[in-house]
Order: sequence, then C-alpha cells, then structure tokens
Amino acid sequence: MLAPEYQGVVSALGAEAAAAGAGRGPGALGIAVAAVITARIAEGAYPVGGKVPSVVELSTEFGIAASTAQKALTHLKAEGLIRTEVGLGSFVADGPS
Repeated sequence: MLAPEYQGVVSALGAEAAAAGAGRGPGALGIAVAAVITARIAEGAYPVGGKVPSVVELSTEFGIAASTAQKALTHLKAEGLIRTEVGLGSFVADGPS
C-alpha cells in the first residue's frame, strides 16, 4: 500500500496507469513513485549527477515493496532520466541516453 501522502499521485494517474500494471511494466504504484522522482528531478531536488534514493530508501519512504521500487527505478532508467553504476547506486542522467 502506498503511503497516504502519495495516494493522490496514484489517483491522478487514472485508469491508464492501473492498466499498465497488467503487464510487465512498473504498475500503478511503480509509475506513481517514478512520477514523484521525476517531479523531484524537475524541481532540482535531485540535481543532474546527483544520487537518487536506493530501492531500500524508496521502499521505506513510500511504504512499498522493494520489487515495486526497483521497477520504478528501472522505468526511470528506460526513460533516460537516471543512470545506474553497479555498486554505487542510481544518479540523475546528464541527458537522454
């Protein structure tokens, strides 16, 4: 279950996001977490080259399963918003990769 303060994000995504969860995509919760991280990147909370929270940190903050947090990060990486470095974590990408 998503933490209460993020419930509105999921609602705002509507039926399209919920339908995305039927396949192998990140699902509604993963999309909601990815949307929050994307907003934080746009706001500058996570600057270019800056580290984004780990799977464990996202799981704790949003009250979601680690697998959902991982799917959110994988989605952001596929979108070119973040890059990963093995053993170091995920970072805001310099631009689309």
